[in-house]
Amino acid sequence: MSAKIQFTNINLAKDNDGNITGATVPVTVTSQIDSAYFSTSGTYTLTRDELTSTGFDMEKFEKLLSQKTAENLSAMVNDLTADNTAEQETN
Repeated sequence: MSAKIQFTNINLAKDNDGNITGATVPVTVTSQIDSAYFSTSGTYTLTRDELTSTGFDMEKFEKLLSQKTAENLSAMVNDLTADNTAEQETN
């Protein structure tokens, strides 16, 4: 399986004093499994600590988004597996 992550902007969240508290990043993910392609989109919310850990280095930032995508894909697979197991048990 391969996945490609695309994002075009980062929306910084600020508190009342104008301090950056985090960000939201709209993303589109395209995955390929065998010869089938799947695409989904959503928004990641990042904390200030997650942002500063990258130093706004684009390569590190892309790795952070890749890690979050991998975590989400893993959770989706686990959900699908659990749903499939529950369905088989009820049949």
